[in-house]
This record gives sequence, structure tokens and C-alpha cells, in this order.
Amino acid sequence: MKHFLIICAILTAYNVNGQYARNVSEELDRIDAKIGLVVPFGIDYFPIWSEDSKKIYFNIRDTWKIFDLNKVVLVETVWRDWAIGYNPKAIFELADSTLIGSFELDRSIESLLISTNENTEAKIEQYGLQSGITIKHKGEVVFEMVSGGEVYHSPAISPDGKYVAFIAEMNGLMLVKLDKKPLSNLSKFEKARDKGIAAMNNNDREIALEAFNKALEIDEKSSLVLFNLGLLYQQKGEYKLSIDYLQRCIETDSLNYQPYYELAYSFANKGESEKALSTLQKGEKLTENRLGIYYLMGAVYKNMGDIDNACLYYSKSYALGERGLKETIDELCK
Repeated sequence: MKHFLIICAILTAYNVNGQYARNVSEELDRIDAKIGLVVPFGIDYFPIWSEDSKKIYFNIRDTWKIFDLNKVVLVETVWRDWAIGYNPKAIFELADSTLIGSFELDRSIESLLISTNENTEAKIEQYGLQSGITIKHKGEVVFEMVSGGEVYHSPAISPDGKYVAFIAEMNGLMLVKLDKKPLSNLSKFEKARDKGIAAMNNNDREIALEAFNKALEIDEKSSLVLFNLGLLYQQKGEYKLSIDYLQRCIETDSLNYQPYYELAYSFANKGESEKALSTLQKGEKLTENRLGIYYLMGAVYKNMGDIDNACLYYSKSYALGERGLKETIDELCK
């Protein structure tokens, strides 16, 4: 059995305190995004930058915590028509109590709406029930976003001038990187990518393939585009092409388990069982969500005639919730 899931965001397995933690600038470059939802929780007060621009202090329910710009791995997704990075399993350290005492918590109304320095202006405006943020860098508009109903407030430019943080109520702390590609190039990529995603959701593979290949011409290292191209060719039964795109996806970002799973599935359908198993073993190390991985390992071992291992991994998948395996296990593993 094969579970197909059209992916609009590739989930990332990581340990923020371990070897998988990365710098937020490198992460935004990796997924070709200009903005990240770095603290995905409702936040009180406003963001406060450290003097070295390496940390942001934020408050949740009267507890001050730290977002460390060097301890993050982002998921690529789409939000408010922008490619963004999302921080799904963020773990934050508590801020030192002596440091909290030095925070200036009395702010003017104006500071909730605008932040400026020599080169940058970040301004919040209200449009009826919606908020909008416009960021100008060296006189050029580099970022504009209108809310879907939540309130934007408290823009804060980092001391080194490389980022703007702001709060999107009901969503969390947003971080915009200022030294990215021009808006025109990003919007062309986003338009092609979003057209591909919409076509996939409508099961129109040919339009999706055309759109994703156009997006790939703009950004040849987009893991989301490479992943979805691998899925599309897999669904068409063109496993050689599927393998090529999924391998390129893994080369771009080796920490996502899903490309390993799909690559293994394509190897298995191409009759390359040993490659399928070795790929699944790599993917297994990157996630705790192993139900599908164990199911596919069981199927590959079964096709190889290794019934003992087939039963072992089918049983593991069943124990994690794959109830459709009960009859197979009863018949195969007597």
C-alpha cells in the first residue's frame, strides 16, 4: 500500500541543540525565502534584539525566552503569497532574570508602528480590519505583506541592520531578511511554484510539471520544487526521472526524511531493492514518524523473499497504527 500526500511544505526532523541546528540566514537562503515564522506562538509585549543581533528576546505569558538565530532549521512553505520558513518544533531557552531587569518595557505608540535606522524603515499601517507592513531598504521597497485579519505590530530592526522582526498576532514572531533577491525575481518563482502546487492539488500533472520546471529554471536548488517533481514523475511511473529529482532534493537538504521515503519507493518500483532499503535506513534516522518507513521496508523485504524481516517491519508499522496490515501479518507471519 502506498500513501500519497501532496506536499506543500517538507517537514524537517532536527534537534535544535544538536548537529542539525543552523543559522537562520543560511536557512532562509537554502529555501529561497525572505521571511520566517521563527516563533510560532502568540507573543506578548514586543521583540527585543540582543546587542550582537544573534538573539531575540520575546515574552509568552509573562515568561521571557530567547530565539537564537544560530539554532534553527526551517520548513519551506507558503504564507500570505510569500515563500517562508516555518519553525515547527522550536525549543527556546529562558532569558536570564538579571538581563530581563534591563529591558525597557515602556514603549510609545509610535514604536509599535515604525522602526527606522540609517538605511531601513519598517512601517505598520492599518487597512480596515487588516494590517500591512512595508519595509524599505536603501529607499527601495523590499518587502510588503498584508495580514489576513491578524494585527501586525512592533517592528524591530536588528542592530546590525540585516533583519526586521515584527509580531503577527495569533501567529507569532516573524523575521525578514533584508539582503535577499529583488521582489521581481522572487515573485516569478513564487507564481510558478504556486501554479504547480495548485495543479497538483487538482491532479493536473502536466500543468504541474510545466510550472515546477519553470520554477526550477529560476531556483534550481528549491527543495520543495525538486521534491514535488520527484513525486509527479513517480506518480506517472517514470521512476528514473523521479529518482533523479529526489536525489537532487536530498543533495539540497539532507535532513528531511520524506524525500528518502519517496526515493526508496521509486527505487523499489524500479526493482532496486537494496538501494530502497539503504535509503529507508537513512530516512529512519531523521524522524520519529516511522509508520510509513517500516511499512515500505516490510514490503521491500517481502518482495525479496525475506519473510522474517518482512514480518518484523510489518509488525513495527502495525504497532505504530497501520491497522490495514493485520490480515497481511496473520497470513504471512504464521
